[in-house]
Amino acid sequence: MEIIVVDPTYDREDRDREKFINDLQTDAQSLSSDLQISDTDIGRGADWPAIFLSIGGLFFLGKKINENLEAWVSLARKFIKFIENLRKKSWKFRIDEIGATLLAIERIIILEQGNISSIEKISENIVAISPFTGREPEGLRRRPDCLYMQIFKVNDNTVYIFGIKSKGSVEIEYKINTADWMTF
Repeated sequence: MEIIVVDPTYDREDRDREKFINDLQTDAQSLSSDLQISDTDIGRGADWPAIFLSIGGLFFLGKKINENLEAWVSLARKFIKFIENLRKKSWKFRIDEIGATLLAIERIIILEQGNISSIEKISENIVAISPFTGREPEGLRRRPDCLYMQIFKVNDNTVYIFGIKSKGSVEIEYKINTADWMTF
């Protein structure tokens, strides 16, 4: 999972960069202890320093959600707390498609009031808004501004469609009942 956090200490003598990095690292370790932090720049034509977080050690992410539903739900809840912490500190950030999936899972839990026996992501499309051309590597550093379109089948009778911006906001949320063929 990848996350970019804009450096709030840039060009600010009244802010402590070391404290910012330590606070960010402490918060991110609630998700995983396998954490890599590096500097990046998301400026277009001018510097806009940011911190790039690569969060590893989430082995269940390669598996389907149903195979490890409890682990996905647990991580979704931790991720929501992490994002809320960033917002409380007024830190600007971007998330990748895995983060968007965690936000969608949390929304599904709320909408289904916890009555979930299965969740399957059946489609995903990443719409990159103004990607950096020629920037390596692929991923969030190359396309920090995205709309993640994700479709989930829940409990074999409901389909949820989400559009989630990389800034961590759910912009589109639509529910379709698929249980009754006649009314579908």
